Amino acid sequence: MQNIKIIDENNFVEISRNGIETHFEVTDFFKYKCWAFKIENENIVGTWVGKFYSLGNKTTLNFTEDIVSKNFIFKPFIGLIFVSSRDVTLKI
Repeated sequence: MQNIKIIDENNFVEISRNGIETHFEVTDFFKYKCWAFKIENENIVGTWVGKFYSLGNKTTLNFTEDIVSKNFIFKPFIGLIFVSSRDVTLKI
């Protein structure tokens, strides 16, 4: 990532090293529990949801991406680029 532009409290743009701008719109935010975005750039459109669960002295993170390629040629490979769901447990 090269840069981030903050548009307002619910919208920002990530600019990749090759100049692709990915637009993010916050759709849900619950402090310490959930953060969700709509995502779009010239190649993809979709959503990302991060959920945070406290389990004693551990925190479990669940990240779910639902991404669709706008380019017909890349549609079969989108699953290789984006993992559809990820669980991580951290002890801090």
